Amino acid sequence: MKKIITLTITFLLFVLVPVMQGWSQDRYIRCVPNTVSGILPAMTDSSGKIIMNFDSLPDFSLTFSPWQAVDKDGKATYGIQDHTFPHSGEAMAFIVFNPSQVNPSMSGDTAIQPHTGSKFAGCFSAQEPPNNDWLISPRVSLKYNGTFSFWVKSYTSQYGLEKFNVAVSVTDSTPSSFTVISGSNPLEAPTKWTKF
Repeated sequence: MKKIITLTITFLLFVLVPVMQGWSQDRYIRCVPNTVSGILPAMTDSSGKIIMNFDSLPDFSLTFSPWQAVDKDGKATYGIQDHTFPHSGEAMAFIVFNPSQVNPSMSGDTAIQPHTGSKFAGCFSAQEPPNNDWLISPRVSLKYNGTFSFWVKSYTSQYGLEKFNVAVSVTDSTPSSFTVISGSNPLEAPTKWTKF
């Protein structure tokens, strides 16, 4: 049995990007630090970037409105040995994870701290692999040459680095509508926060 579960295992982060000419917005989407990285609320900074963050969401929430967390595998997940927190072991896609609110607190474990703020979106391994967990953004429009970025990490490499894909849909937010754009092989999340 695994001792500790990583927090970004085999997840998919998706952005709905309309395909059209004459983009209507002069800003770009940028997810900021926090595993899949920031989600709510959306704020525009002085450069016109839309920045999203998890800190306004309730600790250990399984919902990310207006984003969607979709648990397609529906399997029970691993927890963290010798630590308890709401929803530990339940079937879930992602959880708003606050290390300082785990019992006992994990605030001293540098490997599990958010990139910024106090929370991140964690994805725990299914007890019966494989994971099939999705984090889907609301529909966004990116200006020509706009970018979308996020920060990701594996909690540990003890069981291999965590893998993920990035995909887009030009129609709707149904998982089957997405096309993977991150390559034919899943990307790997290093054990240090890395921007993708």
